[in-house]
Amino acid sequence: MKTIIISIQVPDGVNVQVSQGNGGTDRPFVSRPDPPDPGGYCPIHEVGWNLIPAGVSRKTNKPYNAFWTCPEMGCDQKPQMGRPSNVIDMTSHAGPPDDLPF
Repeated sequence: MKTIIISIQVPDGVNVQVSQGNGGTDRPFVSRPDPPDPGGYCPIHEVGWNLIPAGVSRKTNKPYNAFWTCPEMGCDQKPQMGRPSNVIDMTSHAGPPDDLPF
């Protein structure tokens, strides 16, 4: 058996955990801080996003980071992080399209 030393630099506040559960084929889990509030709402249910805290999956027993999702049971909508999650039409033109000034 050989011993290999690996040096990895990670940012402050990041926790790296390495698993050797199935022959080393698992990728290491990298703990991240909670994502910022994305604003907006679920486009289907029109309710604000819900933060699911970081934890351990009941199915796989693997850790996961916190994430935002729709609070309605069974809805798989998630906000688009880093971009506006909903586009709101702010135009005030109520006439037919051929009335537009351009």
